[in-house]
Amino acid sequence: MKQTFIRIIFWSALLALFSGCGAQKQTLTNHYVLEYYSHLERPELELNEPYPYTVRINSPVIPTIYDRRQIVIRHFGPRITYSDNDLWAVPLSEIIPRLVTTRLNRYRIFNLAQQDYLSSTPDYEINTDIRYVEAIRYENRMTAKLVLDFYLREAGNENYILRHSVNREESLVDNTLENFVQVVNDLILTETDEFSAKIISFLSGDDTYLQDENRTLSMEAVSDDSSGIDEGDGLLVLPSITKTDYEPDYLVYTGKNQLVTSARIGSSVKLPAGNYTIRYGSGAERQKITRHNVKVSPRYKTIVEPDWGCLSVEVRSDTREYMKTSYEIFDGSGVSYGSEIPANEELGEINRIWVLRPGLYKITINNEKYSSYRNFATVMVEKGEFSKLTIIVDQDLEGNPTDLIGAGILDESQMTVEYSNFNVESAFHGNFNFTSDNESDEETPIQTFLLNGQFETNISYDREPYHFVTRNRLELESFKNDDKDFRISYDELWSKNAFTYYFFNNIGLYTRVDAAGHVFRRNEYSDGNFVLIDRVGDTTEWYTDVRSLPVKDAVYPLIVKEGVGVNYRVFNHPKASMNIRAGIGRRQDRNSGFYYLEPGQTLDRNGLSYQIYREYDNFNQDGTELSVLGRFLLPLNISYTLDADVLLPFNKDYAMTLDVENRVNMKIFKYVSLDYKLRLKNIAREEEPDFLSKRHSLFLRLTYNLR
Repeated sequence: MKQTFIRIIFWSALLALFSGCGAQKQTLTNHYVLEYYSHLERPELELNEPYPYTVRINSPVIPTIYDRRQIVIRHFGPRITYSDNDLWAVPLSEIIPRLVTTRLNRYRIFNLAQQDYLSSTPDYEINTDIRYVEAIRYENRMTAKLVLDFYLREAGNENYILRHSVNREESLVDNTLENFVQVVNDLILTETDEFSAKIISFLSGDDTYLQDENRTLSMEAVSDDSSGIDEGDGLLVLPSITKTDYEPDYLVYTGKNQLVTSARIGSSVKLPAGNYTIRYGSGAERQKITRHNVKVSPRYKTIVEPDWGCLSVEVRSDTREYMKTSYEIFDGSGVSYGSEIPANEELGEINRIWVLRPGLYKITINNEKYSSYRNFATVMVEKGEFSKLTIIVDQDLEGNPTDLIGAGILDESQMTVEYSNFNVESAFHGNFNFTSDNESDEETPIQTFLLNGQFETNISYDREPYHFVTRNRLELESFKNDDKDFRISYDELWSKNAFTYYFFNNIGLYTRVDAAGHVFRRNEYSDGNFVLIDRVGDTTEWYTDVRSLPVKDAVYPLIVKEGVGVNYRVFNHPKASMNIRAGIGRRQDRNSGFYYLEPGQTLDRNGLSYQIYREYDNFNQDGTELSVLGRFLLPLNISYTLDADVLLPFNKDYAMTLDVENRVNMKIFKYVSLDYKLRLKNIAREEEPDFLSKRHSLFLRLTYNLR
């Protein structure tokens, strides 16, 4: 009855979990519009008197792949995709001629410029042939590509008089489609200006602009006169070079040096149209970078081109462990920008990002001065680039950092194996161990001092949405009592393997296969006469007047667990992670050569009485499984791991199986830690009541990590 109730609760919770999955909020669809920006107009193109002609701006010719609402994204090579969640609010075939018409009328080049003439025929026509309007994605960066041709011809004449060809590809500062649309918007308006200049040259008889059809004027030619600019707010942003949220703030001042606002580099601020001064960078106030006359235009995002570089510094040992030792940064003149203790990124700490002027910098450790010729490294900070300097230091016997033994800008794959998709970690552990174990007798635990050795290896592959992990451990224990020789008291070999496919950020399907056994043959130490009987009732071997007999063959008992179900990733942070799994599982117990004592049962042979050891049966259990996996990194170099596994059998004749391992580890020195393990599992034996086994282990652990 109790198991039935638990099963009802479990499946109700699982149903609620799936219901929550189905209630995931819908993906937001973004709509983008091309707008007319008056602040990009070139006053020198505005005429006092228009030419006595009329012009019609025809609908553009657009290839089928671009004549659609979805924004086109071209990847490296021939592949293109259509972004279903990023759409043009107004079709390009409508908005582009509208922008051209507005531009021509603002410059008063013609008496009348419009898209339709119902009762008259215009003097000229303008055709637009759009070849490419696409965002190009190259791995971690994006560009905007615009290829088009403007044509001016007399109405009714197929031959064009004037042509302006555009083939532009511009890098995007923040690699967003919002930035892509703005860059395309700017290109269309600036190239329309180029075409307008050529039209003016043609109509005036001046061929200055006809000599180079692809000529592009510098943006410096744009007048600073804002008398014609509409009032309103615009956006200002300093782009993040590191693509993180950890670069320092920048300050925005008015022309009168009054602080207006501040924001993290990479974040935009809304400001009234006008000119501003911005101040940013690391170091003291006098060392910060100042940018004057930064113009903010209404309804426009002003992206400041980086004139700075970024630097971060990490300190590690020659075994790639993060080390806590301070460093100091000096510029080429010996002025200090400050000191810092680097972060341990494996613990989720955030390393400081230094925003610096381009140039050569000197970094020292161990409080060395700028003039020191020891414990230093130099690094070149480039404009618009992010550099990560890795300093390698030696260690003393207690694991404390000492002198610098190497430094440089390293490829991530050389230092951070753990950040790659494929990760391998291995370690040897040696322990001096005190054990209290009541598995053999619930009321009378056995207490021993022993030596324990472990070899662990973890292999993982993590590339969204796929995650695979295999964890393997070989553990051996040997003990010696006062009156006994060294004996292997415990050995265990297990492998846990799981594959998860995440169809949501934190929810996915998993399948797993676990196996647990042991390596060596196990003996029962007792004086007397014994007989082994296999599971079908046949006598296998008689032991007369012996002190020990084999009760476990090598490998067996072998326990295999298989399962499939839903994995919920509660959280996944460097300092804390937890997964909850629920699904259908099977447990297979293979007990070949595994014997138990039948209390009070004997067989007589040749006048002697023999105690009976009977072989366990093989059995399978199918049921509902529930697992909880957790890892937590706590202060004071303490870590806690939890591995809990429960199976509720469908067959009521079988008891619930429980296997929970709790482990607390406290690092004392570099290779020395205190390790406590509590193993809980229910024990079900033939003709004996079930009970909860509690295995306590306290280790003084010596560890050597393999990389």
